Amino acid sequence: MGGVASHPVARHLVRAKDLADARFAEPLTVADLAAAAGLSPAHFSREFRRAFGESPHAYLLTRRLERAASMLRMTLPAVNSALGRARTRLARTRRASAEVEAASLDAGQQRLLERYVKAWESGDVKALVALLSRDASFSMPPVPTWFRGRRGISSALTGHVFAAAERLLVAKALELARHNQVHAARLLGISRNVLRDRMKRYELS
Repeated sequence: MGGVASHPVARHLVRAKDLADARFAEPLTVADLAAAAGLSPAHFSREFRRAFGESPHAYLLTRRLERAASMLRMTLPAVNSALGRARTRLARTRRASAEVEAASLDAGQQRLLERYVKAWESGDVKALVALLSRDASFSMPPVPTWFRGRRGISSALTGHVFAAAERLLVAKALELARHNQVHAARLLGISRNVLRDRMKRYELS
């Protein structure tokens, strides 16, 4: 870390990096890390990349993929134990969420919410945009830009949000698997043919 030590904001960057290392499994964002460093998201991202050679988002993704890779090497009893804990926690969360939803949403709103979540999780831009009103707007903090209307939002989701996230995920999986396509596909939970299609689409050799 010799290159970081001489940097004026080195201690703040290390504090944020330590937070990412300790809590990468949680829904941390770049804004959370920037707050830990006491810097604006834009300034933090520039300094983090300068110090560590990659963006904060890429670093978080790497840590999460490394965790996924380590879980693939777990023994069957360890996997079953982890799944059991996850199911218990998920059931508890669902019960709490159901109580809140029952008090605040009617049946129609609940169906609409389920369709919206399903569209996001599956990356179905067409289904997602169909749920939006004609005057809907969309922003992507900390990027200082926004999109208005179904056509603009569709372009943003297709060309920026889902495509950029998928490309980064594929690239990191290949890096962790040392460009072994079989292992990378296993990390991503997809077939080797699907992986090859995505590598071609995003020009990843």
